[in-house]
Amino acid sequence: MTVVVAAGRLTGLPVISVGRCIGSGPGAARLVDAICSAKGATHAELKKLVGWKSCLPYAMKSVVQAKVRLRKEREGREVRFFGTAARA
Repeated sequence: MTVVVAAGRLTGLPVISVGRCIGSGPGAARLVDAICSAKGATHAELKKLVGWKSCLPYAMKSVVQAKVRLRKEREGREVRFFGTAARA
């Protein structure tokens, strides 16, 4: 299954992943969009977004597939993930 996010219509989030193909299942585009947002996302925020008990390995796999460059910042006990589109 391949999800193509075009103009933010699929997720309702700001346009971040235009033209990026993300496969392998439900929630992948929403996870990548959340990580690529200006404020980034923590694991707890990602879990709440998709309603799963754990989604970090799936989110990291989706980020790699979407060719997003990942940056991590520690905030106390949490790690906040920030994504930027990799250069072509």
